[in-house]
Parts: sequence; structure tokens; C-alpha cells
Amino acid sequence: SAYFGHVERSFILLIIGIFSTSTVCNSLAVVGVSTWKRGCLIPWLLFFLAVKIFLVIGFINNVLNNPVNLGQLIHLLLILSIMSAWKHMQKQYIIMGWPRPSQVVADSETASSDQNVETSGDLPPKYEDVTETPPKYDETMMKPN
Repeated sequence: SAYFGHVERSFILLIIGIFSTSTVCNSLAVVGVSTWKRGCLIPWLLFFLAVKIFLVIGFINNVLNNPVNLGQLIHLLLILSIMSAWKHMQKQYIIMGWPRPSQVVADSETASSDQNVETSGDLPPKYEDVTETPPKYDETMMKPN
């Protein structure tokens, strides 16, 4: 009974260690991406590489020693999702090695009007400055067919 208590305590400490390491790595990755410091992504990449390796080894062991079951499918889906996340973060790490892109304006109307003001000094007249009256339309144009 004392042995199982020790094993249970060790298991709980292992789980706490894994989750706290994951939290630190995720926090560093968020800081790294938001401040464009790619060095902060390295702990995330290394930690989840280790997680990916352990999951693949566990999956192979499970497939070789047990008949096919639903748990193996869930295990496979977990491996694929971790691999996908790891690949995205690897791409982000590579992109962060390039020069940082300039800030992009989110409002397309503001961006186009700013470009027009900068490129052409010929702006249309303001409404108050227009002295001409609008053209008159024929009655035939205003009638529906």
C-alpha cells in the first residue's frame, strides 16, 4: 500500500510538471510571436517535439500489443493534431527569421483614401463649394417602362 501511495504521488508530480512546463512553453510562444522574438519559440518546439515522440512510441506500442480499438483511433487523432500544431509553429519560426513585415491597415476604405490623398493632390470639390445645380432629367427618363 505504501508503494502504491508513492507511485501515485510520483505520478501526480509528473502530471503537474508536464502541465506547468507546457504552460511556460505556451506563454513563451505567445510572447515570442507577439514581440517577434523567435528565440521564445524554441522551448515550445522542443517540448512538443518530445511530446510527439512519446505519443508516437506509445501508439506503436499500443498497436503492436493490443487489438484495434477506439482508443487507438483517438490516440492517432491526438498525434495528428499535435503534428499539425507543431508544423504551424515551425513555419512561424521560419517566417520570423525574415525581416518583420510592416504594419498593415485593417480598414480597406481608410487605406484606399490615404493612398489617394498621398498620390494625387487633385481632390474633388467639397459639397459646399459646388455652385452648379444638378442636371434636370427628362420626364420620359423618370417614368417606368
